[in-house]
Amino acid sequence: MSPVDIGTNDRKYARWTRESLEGELESLHRQLKKQQEDLKRCSGIEHSLRESEEKYRFLVENSGDVIWKIDVQGRWMFVSSNVEKVTGYRPDEIVGKSIWDFVAPEYHDVIRNMLRKRSLGENIAPYEVDIIAKDGHHMPFEVLTTPIRDNTGRIVGIQGISRDISYRKQAEERLIKYYNELETRVEKRTAELDKALSTLRAILETVPIGIIVADHDTEMITYSSKGVSDIYGSSASGRLCDAQNWPYKLLRPDGSSLPPDELPLVRSLRLGERVRNMEILVRRADGSEVSILASSAPVLDPGGQIMAAVASISDVSCLKRVEAELRDEKEQAELYLDLMGHDINNMNHIAMGYLEMVIDEIRHSGKLDSGKLNLLLKPLEMMNNSSLLIDNVRKIQRIRENELKHETIDLYPMLSEIRSEYSQIPNRDIHICLSGISPAPVIANPLLKDVFTNLVGNAIKHSTGPLRIDIRIGETMQNGKKYYQVAIEDNGPGISPQDKKILLSRKKLGAKGLGLYLVRTFVKKFNGRFWLEDRVPGDHTQGARFVVMLPASSEAAR
Repeated sequence: MSPVDIGTNDRKYARWTRESLEGELESLHRQLKKQQEDLKRCSGIEHSLRESEEKYRFLVENSGDVIWKIDVQGRWMFVSSNVEKVTGYRPDEIVGKSIWDFVAPEYHDVIRNMLRKRSLGENIAPYEVDIIAKDGHHMPFEVLTTPIRDNTGRIVGIQGISRDISYRKQAEERLIKYYNELETRVEKRTAELDKALSTLRAILETVPIGIIVADHDTEMITYSSKGVSDIYGSSASGRLCDAQNWPYKLLRPDGSSLPPDELPLVRSLRLGERVRNMEILVRRADGSEVSILASSAPVLDPGGQIMAAVASISDVSCLKRVEAELRDEKEQAELYLDLMGHDINNMNHIAMGYLEMVIDEIRHSGKLDSGKLNLLLKPLEMMNNSSLLIDNVRKIQRIRENELKHETIDLYPMLSEIRSEYSQIPNRDIHICLSGISPAPVIANPLLKDVFTNLVGNAIKHSTGPLRIDIRIGETMQNGKKYYQVAIEDNGPGISPQDKKILLSRKKLGAKGLGLYLVRTFVKKFNGRFWLEDRVPGDHTQGARFVVMLPASSEAAR
């Protein structure tokens, strides 16, 4: 058929066929292009996988960790190539063989237990085993495992990583060795420190001083030695700012209050001061008193900051008593020397002068007129004064040497007797009034009467005209002890402040001036106090007031 004979339908069919073929070709072209692109991507993935595999192989071969797989029977299925560097075995010398050929026998039970737990699906923490290297030596490995499961989830093997921990073990062994050596050295040093501490404690408990340590931040006393308890009567404890609550009191030497911030330990703790030999009076809980010397210093840290302070205290009561006794002995020696070399000698010279005048008178006139009888009376007065002076010195010696025993003496009848003796002096208008507590028993000796005889006698002797003397007996308490206090007042000429100081010292000597010195000496021996004051405070011309305070006897104290 010629082309002109082709019908319209045929032409349509031919056109459809061509168009269909063109569409198929276009689709094939697109698919081919897509496949080419997919192939290119696959090539890239393959390249990436190849690079990753090379990196993985590099890491495995150069790592200290050996990667492996075993089946459930314990046969090696795979082991990384770096195993040769670690154990000396090539992978082909291991794969296919049993793990028991390479694990040290003493770890077989450990491995069996781990395989059993893995077969049961239990989690296993990393554990340690010893592997036998190719040269026969044992190598410690730390093992971390995970199970291998098939598509059904059944465990078909175990894969793991083993790390050689020889260096770590050696380091641990060295560390343990060093630790043990350090522990030994610490124990040895601790023993030496304990010995030194025990020695120091023994020294501190033996020496006759007290040691106190206080912390800077809390101001708490952290240490108090036995010597502190011996001196204070109780141990030192608590905070330094609570000194008012301590069972003992720390006072100034004169007995006045000592503020806590002036204590040596406080000064060192707060201000960093170094205090040496500060004298403090300690009044114990039982009322007894001791004198101490306190020294202190701060304890500094490496940076120079105060972290504590330490104080030492020593009881110097005995030393002070010895010093007082030596001073007293010196005063007595000087007193006797002055009496013998000055007063008695002067009296003798005066008496001798009057007697020489009598001798001259008799030689000149052959007789002594009655008008010159005073020339004989004056020497007699000097001799009496000299005898009185010697008698007073003998009394001082007797009381110092304890020749007279102490006994209970009631003040009231004794003072009543003195009142009777001195109320009847010829040519004098004297009125003596006695009042107060009766009975008033004290502990003294018979020389106590000389105390009050001196006071009453001097009041009369050093006054003229009418005289009133009031004697009052009272009682008082000091430091928990009972005392009887006798006040003797007169309305005589009084005593000036300058004369008070002289009369209460031994500088005013002689038969008259020795009187108040005797009083003070006797009262002190009786453990009492004596002082002199104005009858009218501030006006010595209105008369004097003498006060004697004596401890009550034990019966009266109860």
